[in-house]
Amino acid sequence: MIQAIHRAFDVLEFIAAQEQEWVQLKDIANHLNLNHSTCANLVKTMVVRGYIEKAENQRGYKIGPILKSFSGDSMEQKMQRIVNMAKEPMQILADKLHEGAILTVLSGGKRLIIHEVKKDQELQVINLKEKPVYDSSTGRALVAALNDEELEAFINKYGLPEYEVWPEVEDKEDLMYELNKIRKRGYAQQTSKAHVVGFAVNIVCLGLHASLGVYLPEIRLKDINYQEEILNLLNKTADKITETTNQPNI
Repeated sequence: MIQAIHRAFDVLEFIAAQEQEWVQLKDIANHLNLNHSTCANLVKTMVVRGYIEKAENQRGYKIGPILKSFSGDSMEQKMQRIVNMAKEPMQILADKLHEGAILTVLSGGKRLIIHEVKKDQELQVINLKEKPVYDSSTGRALVAALNDEELEAFINKYGLPEYEVWPEVEDKEDLMYELNKIRKRGYAQQTSKAHVVGFAVNIVCLGLHASLGVYLPEIRLKDINYQEEILNLLNKTADKITETTNQPNI
């Protein structure tokens, strides 16, 4: 009986970790090393009780209305609250650096911009709303923030970066080495083929992981002192956003 309860919670936690993506039954069973018929029975019971929602096309499952009602704010509501609290600190950051700033989250295998502050410059960076996660400093920072189990699942699902995107990474060992470097120094840095330099730090707000980034043309990265100034302001802004959004009754 206790084992069945543990299995049920394992199923719920795995589905919840997929961030509202539809998860197929075989993926649940394979990830948790469950017999497929046992997994099907667990899932069927939780669908009936409203803890899991079944896709109309019969090909996937995600967290259902019962658990959503327990969790309070939806993912979208939490992101909007974070954006509302991040707007002013990000504007101050952009004004001080005279460069644009973005706030991003993981969305499948991409990094998604949920808020952006732009600055008028003769030469300025145009950020895509969605971009492959390995091909951005904010995306790399977000991947580095995953725990071991989450990272293993992410790599299994989305693979390793292409050589053109991350030349230092040829295999999984290289990727782990690069991610550990990001974790140790506390920020991610990338220079793109278009000579755009990005710096990013991670934020945890309302239980969600986000990444705050600044991008600028490489020609405007003056020296090491300016890089340190960017990182200092990034960290202070991240701390301010975290402090504000994690206050009660915000």
